[in-house]
Amino acid sequence: MSRRDSRTVHFAPTDTHIDGTTPSPTLTSSTLSSPELSSPLPLPHLTLPGSPQSCAFQPWSPVSPTNASFIRTSPPRPAQPMPLDIDEYLRVPPTNQLPHFTFDLTRDPQGMAIKPPIPQVVLDRAAVEPPVAKMSVTIMAEAFQWTVDIKPGPPTNANEKPKEYVTVKDVIFGLYKNLQNMLDDYDQQKMAPAVLEKAKFACQCRRERIKQVEKRDESAGLKRVDLLGKDHRFKGLQIDPRNGNWILRVEEM
Repeated sequence: MSRRDSRTVHFAPTDTHIDGTTPSPTLTSSTLSSPELSSPLPLPHLTLPGSPQSCAFQPWSPVSPTNASFIRTSPPRPAQPMPLDIDEYLRVPPTNQLPHFTFDLTRDPQGMAIKPPIPQVVLDRAAVEPPVAKMSVTIMAEAFQWTVDIKPGPPTNANEKPKEYVTVKDVIFGLYKNLQNMLDDYDQQKMAPAVLEKAKFACQCRRERIKQVEKRDESAGLKRVDLLGKDHRFKGLQIDPRNGNWILRVEEM
């Protein structure tokens, strides 16, 4: 029986794998590209949001030339952000469930805009669990899309200690306050004529509605809330898997 040729495997100071048949790649000073290898190194598979986690293994590597046992290694998994659970009063309800309240985003939540009134114990709850010091909410309209950063508001009374996290109340009042901002001439010039007319009509309806319901005259001028048109009832918040922000969902009032 002929004696098999024995090969000795050496490992370089770096993590580059060397076998007895393939020349080792030459490192260059560039960090933007890698030298071409005779056999490609395995790369982690990309996964789409919501798809199952795929796994790529590195090739089998001998422990030593005389040892028949092998080890298999897998690439490290990326750190996953802690999932946030939004309060039931702020989440979009299932199709077979009525919302906890109705909120007209054109009207001040301190008045009669919310029916039935939200209990104070709910308003003081953390908007999400675990609590966060800031929530970024994206508002999408036909003409514009913008993001509102909601942070903890001041305490209700002087004896109350300021909260370090965003509450349900902070979200409701933060959205209303942002939507009350006026649209200046520059914003209106960027809007398509048909979209601008829709916003002006929504503004007219808003002013007439507030005058009839609240018995007061609303100041003239277009506001951000008018960009929502007829869809100015709060429906809830949903997470945006692309960036981790929240998206405001609205529906026709």
